[in-house]
Amino acid sequence: MDRIRSEDRGAASDDSQEPEERRTATRYRPTEDIPVLFSADNAEIPCAGRIVNLSEGGLRIIAPPTTRAHLYWSDPVAIQASYSKENRRDGLEGMSFRGFVVKQVSNATEYTLHVRLEHQTTGRLLIERYVRRFTPSSVPRAERD
Repeated sequence: MDRIRSEDRGAASDDSQEPEERRTATRYRPTEDIPVLFSADNAEIPCAGRIVNLSEGGLRIIAPPTTRAHLYWSDPVAIQASYSKENRRDGLEGMSFRGFVVKQVSNATEYTLHVRLEHQTTGRLLIERYVRRFTPSSVPRAERD
């Protein structure tokens, strides 16, 4: 489980106090790439990217800097995540879900899309599938000793 701490986000403070966390849900980094297609409802061609962090309430997608998603603040966005071969269970190859645009940033190196998920259960499902929890029961015995 790879939690993202305040200092990982570049939140530096001159005082000794911790910066106030504005998010209510813990954010996680996926333990592997999560390729996604995302688009506005009326788009003919979806954009491709990957999820770089997620929580029960939202996620952040990184795409190439040439991405033209034609999305605006609070627009609904359709997302399709593709499961890797290791994560495919019961013949499922992916997952479709919806969210709303919170923020988007484009610069010379990447296009970033912040999405608030329509349902928190979607975030929980993604976390369960893509964030490995290293507990004594899940670590191979040889590695524990």
